Amino acid sequence: MCAKNYAYDRTVNTSLIKEFCYPKLGPGQLWEITGEKIEKLGGKIIKEAKVIAFNKKNDRINSLTYVKNGEEYTEKADYYISSMPLKNLVTGMNDIPENVERIAAGLPYRDYMTLGVLV
Repeated sequence: MCAKNYAYDRTVNTSLIKEFCYPKLGPGQLWEITGEKIEKLGGKIIKEAKVIAFNKKNDRINSLTYVKNGEEYTEKADYYISSMPLKNLVTGMNDIPENVERIAAGLPYRDYMTLGVLV
C-alpha cells in the first residue's frame, strides 16, 4: 500500500518521508524477501542462535562464535548483519570500550505502532 503524506508541514521537521510503500503482509515481509535475496546470492542466515563472541583480527571482526541447540559453532564471513537492536548488539559484544558500552546501554528503543480504525 502506498500513501502520500499530504499533511506535510514545512515548518516542522518530523519526518523525511513524503511518500512510503508499506508491505502488503506487514513489515516482516520486508525481512523475508531480504533473507531470500541474501541466500540467493550465497549468503547464510543463522536463526534462533545466540552469538557469544565476536573474534577480531587487526581490529576487524573476522568470525563470530554462536550457540545453537546447545552446540557451539564459529562462523567466518566477510559481512555480518544483525537483526537485534543496536543497544543489545553492542552491550552483548566482548572487548568493547567502556564508554562505547555505556553509550549503547543508554540508547532508546524505536518502534512503530499500528492503529486499526473501524469506520
